Amino acid sequence: MTDKQGRTPLPGEDREGWMLFRYSGPLQLLELTPEQIDVRDIVHGLGQINRFNGQSRRPISVLWHSLMVMQLCAAEDRATRLEALFHDGAEAYVGDWVRPLRGVMGDRLVRLRENIQETVFEAAGLRGRSALLSPPVRRADDTMLRCELLSPWGHGHLATWHEQPSSAERKQFEEAIARIGCPPHNKLDQDRLRTLFLHHADRLVAPEAPMRASIDKAGTS
Repeated sequence: MTDKQGRTPLPGEDREGWMLFRYSGPLQLLELTPEQIDVRDIVHGLGQINRFNGQSRRPISVLWHSLMVMQLCAAEDRATRLEALFHDGAEAYVGDWVRPLRGVMGDRLVRLRENIQETVFEAAGLRGRSALLSPPVRRADDTMLRCELLSPWGHGHLATWHEQPSSAERKQFEEAIARIGCPPHNKLDQDRLRTLFLHHADRLVAPEAPMRASIDKAGTS
């Protein structure tokens, strides 16, 4: 039987839980540790994963969304801004799951995502942070979801189960765009967002956090 914490599976052996990453190579997601979290994998993955399973007029990367949520939390304390920046970090490992589908995916799969998200938080120095998110980050995430759907690159309208964003939320969204920019159109825009994400990670992640080593590597690569 394959040792999940030892060597990687060979052809024909059990490969349950294994995934190949751009910088970290093969990782066993069922037993992922904070020391295995590489910010470069997160930036690379979130930059190529689209919101709403790609069902929008134009691509909206989860990387852009994460920066926008952080910007909406700009008035909060450092830990909350750090949580906002990495609040969808698990999606670099398991993909973007639209909310209405999460309840039908089964407890094991949902718990896997929660475990990975909490491991990402711990890697960033946020030990004990829940995958359910703190109230300020949850509010910012909800605001983004509704404003993204209404935006020119989203759908232009909401689903029946969404409430309209308030005028204050629309203003916050527009102000965040003025700081972060619109979703990327091309490689130059994508590279700018990756650099911006790493810049904020460098500012917010403490020196003793497990993720720090990969942030320093990203700065020299």
